[in-house]
Amino acid sequence: MKSNHRFQFTWFTKRCHTLCNILVSYASAARRSDDHGASYSAGPAWRCLLLLMLSASAVTPLHAFIEPVYFDHLALEEGLSQSRVLAVEQDHHGFMWFGTQDGLNRYDGYQFRVLRPKSTEGEVTQGGITALQAVPGGLWVGTRRGGLYFFDTAQDRFIHKPLPINQDAGQAHITGLCLDGEGRLWIAARPHGLFRIDAAAYSERAVVRAVPFEHPDLKQTPFLQTLAWSKEGRLWLGTERDGLLALDTRTNQIERWTTARGLASDTILCLLPEPDGTLWIGSQDGLHRMNRGTGDVAVIQPRDGDPRGLSGRQVWSLLRDRHGDLWVGTRDDGLNRSSDNGRTFDHFTFSAVNPKSLSSNQVWRLFEDRSGVIWVGTGGQGINKFARGLSQFARYDVFPDHPHSPGRFVPLSMAVDGDERLWIGTWSHGLVSLDTAADRFTYHRLDDSAQPRRADQETTLILAVQADRDNQLWVCAYRRGLLRYDPRTGRTRAVKVPFEGDWTPTALAAGGGDELWVGTYRRGLLRYDTKSGETTVFAADTARENALSMNQVSALLYDSQHRLWVATFGGGLNLKLPNRDGFIHFRNNPDAGDSLPHDLVLTLHEDPQGRIWIGTDGGGLSLWRGMEKGFQRFGEDDGLASQVVNGIVTDVNGDMWVATNKGLNLRGADGTRWRRFGTGEGVMLEFNAGVLAQSPSGELFFGGTRGINRFHPNFIRENTQAPPVVLTAVKKFDEHAVAAPFASSGLELNYTDNFISFEFAALDYTLPGKNRYLYKLEGLDADWVDAGTRRTAYYTNLDGGQYTFRVKAGNNDGVWNEAGLALPLTIHPPFWQTWWFRLALVSLALLVLVALPFLWQHRRFQRMKRLRDQELETKRRLTEGREVERLRIAQEIHDGPVQDLHAVHIQLVLFQRGLSMKLAKLFGREAVDANPGLTAGLGDLVAYLQRVGQDLRDLCGQLRPPTLQHFGLNAALEAHVDRCREKYPDIRISCEAGSPTAGIPEETQLALFRICQEALNNAFQHAKGDVISVTFEADAEALVLEVRDNGLGFEPQNLVRFSREGHFGLLGISERAEAIGAQLEIESQPNQGTMVRVFAPLPMEEGLRA
Repeated sequence: MKSNHRFQFTWFTKRCHTLCNILVSYASAARRSDDHGASYSAGPAWRCLLLLMLSASAVTPLHAFIEPVYFDHLALEEGLSQSRVLAVEQDHHGFMWFGTQDGLNRYDGYQFRVLRPKSTEGEVTQGGITALQAVPGGLWVGTRRGGLYFFDTAQDRFIHKPLPINQDAGQAHITGLCLDGEGRLWIAARPHGLFRIDAAAYSERAVVRAVPFEHPDLKQTPFLQTLAWSKEGRLWLGTERDGLLALDTRTNQIERWTTARGLASDTILCLLPEPDGTLWIGSQDGLHRMNRGTGDVAVIQPRDGDPRGLSGRQVWSLLRDRHGDLWVGTRDDGLNRSSDNGRTFDHFTFSAVNPKSLSSNQVWRLFEDRSGVIWVGTGGQGINKFARGLSQFARYDVFPDHPHSPGRFVPLSMAVDGDERLWIGTWSHGLVSLDTAADRFTYHRLDDSAQPRRADQETTLILAVQADRDNQLWVCAYRRGLLRYDPRTGRTRAVKVPFEGDWTPTALAAGGGDELWVGTYRRGLLRYDTKSGETTVFAADTARENALSMNQVSALLYDSQHRLWVATFGGGLNLKLPNRDGFIHFRNNPDAGDSLPHDLVLTLHEDPQGRIWIGTDGGGLSLWRGMEKGFQRFGEDDGLASQVVNGIVTDVNGDMWVATNKGLNLRGADGTRWRRFGTGEGVMLEFNAGVLAQSPSGELFFGGTRGINRFHPNFIRENTQAPPVVLTAVKKFDEHAVAAPFASSGLELNYTDNFISFEFAALDYTLPGKNRYLYKLEGLDADWVDAGTRRTAYYTNLDGGQYTFRVKAGNNDGVWNEAGLALPLTIHPPFWQTWWFRLALVSLALLVLVALPFLWQHRRFQRMKRLRDQELETKRRLTEGREVERLRIAQEIHDGPVQDLHAVHIQLVLFQRGLSMKLAKLFGREAVDANPGLTAGLGDLVAYLQRVGQDLRDLCGQLRPPTLQHFGLNAALEAHVDRCREKYPDIRISCEAGSPTAGIPEETQLALFRICQEALNNAFQHAKGDVISVTFEADAEALVLEVRDNGLGFEPQNLVRFSREGHFGLLGISERAEAIGAQLEIESQPNQGTMVRVFAPLPMEEGLRA
């Protein structure tokens, strides 16, 4: 039997099917327990459960569903370099690799990239890629005439690894590569034998060693066809005409099997060691099953007349998939699958009329990837791909070569009877039934006359069909009314109704008891008593508020609460309550979100919880929540495939299936997740309204514009494999920026590369077209960008800086790889965007901001300083003017009054002497001496004039100290202190003026001298002390003058009061110090004396000279 979908329905298979499901479920639970460290033993509970289920299977009809197998094809049109596939492998990133006769092909689920190794002379290696072995970092690649290569995926280059062979014997033809348990690579090469590399990963230092054959029956090095390693440490070698060899990799001992030891052929083409100790051997003349422990061999060959036997003798490829099925590829007889360890086989071959069949009967290579997809390399038609989860939906289009096909038809209605026979009302073929066990279609003539009619004359449109308890059918026929059909006799009877002329029933619903509700097109609603034949018509009536809203009825539902729901073609939804004659109307209200979403209702459904679901033509799906809450809406934003809902059904698991104009939706029982199935899974897109059925065993049938989909929900598997996601290209201006971005740890670009694109792929090959992506560029995108199925992200004019490009991928069932991938990206900015330039700008800005107050203060200070300097200059000039004036006054006093007083003094002295002489002459010397009063007054006048002259001379000295002008400040201070000692003999005055110094500016000397004068005057006049000290020190930078007394002292805060009271001595001192830029310190406390200290800095250019 050769078929791509097969259904079996027998009591035995049903019981086996049930038992298998129980065993699988229980074993899975046990494995999960084992995985968590719990122990398990088959106790009484398990035995009772097994007996219970076996007995239940004996009385409950269950449908044994055999999953169909559909193949997707990849050939030259999809980018494959050549159609003969010699090797298949998946690397550690998840890419699929295919070796062909013209190069190596890398596939990411969307497109191929072709690479061709070159010889040491630079020529492209001819003869094709014959063997592949994935290892960390790349692939070992065996070629037909170029020897061995390593393809470094990170460097994107081939590296030739020469074998130690005699070149005169020709280039090595690599026929097989495999790794052993120690990570060593074994290489089969014709005609040179066996080689080994003691490290799987590539290394320039790795040595390729030849492995000698030592067996007495081998006269020469055998031609190796294939090799495989088994866990007990043996390397199995298939040869051409030398049988099967087993090399013990620890002892180098060889054991040999030939036809003499049970093989059907000495030419071995493929090998498959299994963990249970079995070795499957594909040969030139059949399949072999060997017990590796005993060496016993069983031969499996095609058997004449056995449709379940092996399809061909030349076995070229073998695979055991994760579900336990054994796949066997043949040279010219297609593909075989065995679920019972080789006892029976399902066959898959090429069919010209089935686009999903195997593309070629030459099956050269078989491979299962990490997600469970099975890859078939053919000998001339490229690659076939079978994803087990995508072949769960059988479909009747129907194919012309089907042995029981009625040809193409459009189903308009469906129902399943108690015998699990599917009844189909069609557009142009009348009533058709499908025996779901035998997969056989049958025509049924709906003719109430005794004359038979040919099937091809049947043109009745069947709009609705329903089976009753007696397996009798009620049929709604276009313009022929309601018919009752007996499948046993083939007789049809028309139901009499109170309508004149032709009428068309459109919908059926079984009511309570013998009640049958019939919806019509333009005739309203009909209640028919199947026992008595009585009928009642309910029609629209604008005069009655509770009449039917519209006479065109699209669907009917009689629910578990005995309520009748009537859907119309534009009049909304009607509800008839039990024992009520009128109808409650539900219409769409655009302003009310809880109203019926659309007035054209296509389908109705009650779920096991008694909830009513409504499917509309454009308003999506809605749930009726009662009179108060109204309708809850579900649309495309919630995961619904389309707003047009054509059918709703709840399966045996409580999940709800929704047929739309864009495929099937599955809504989980918890209502939290929607799944979508489309053409990729074998589901048609557009379904017809209300065309669905569910069998007692749980199978579901949906009809649409392209036939019927059939499936069992228990066999709908979810792809739980989170897809690995890789970068396939990073481009700048459409040029590749890096050879292997999936292996890159980071990327650096210049700011001139202002158009960048990232291409990525989820390496889940189940249904790549439905893989979805989220991406973002950290550092630019605030949130994830939903790319849908688009695989490219574009960015322009990125600023310089550090970014991270991230991608997450979800598979066809919405399982996401949350970790995703991350590629650090550095954009080198122009210098004006570099951190140091920005830091300099910021620093400059901060400096300006910080400096502005200082600049303002500085300008203010400079302005104040200028004013102060002007003031000081003015004061200096005033002081200088005063000094000049003092000098002038001193000179005038000295040259004028002092000289005049001195002349008067001389004249008076001379006059006194002359008078004394004249008196002595007149009265005698004795008389004059005896009367001194005669000249005493004149003597007093002379003495007074002498004192006045001295005071004037002292005043001239104070106005212009001659000592200061001629001998310097030191001498002037000492001279002034000496005068003060003479004037105030009761006060002890000390002076330490130091050595005479030169280089002190004249105005500084004069100012310090005046300060000393004023300080001493204040001490003499106000301090009332008896000790005064004057100290003067000079160095290269400053002059220090200090005047200290032990007098009464005063409070410093009283200085202002002193000024107000007219005591300007200290104020004058302050002005003089300020005029020369000196610092003045005054320390005083009551009864603790006063200290006046002046620090006068010297200009830098000035220097003191001792």
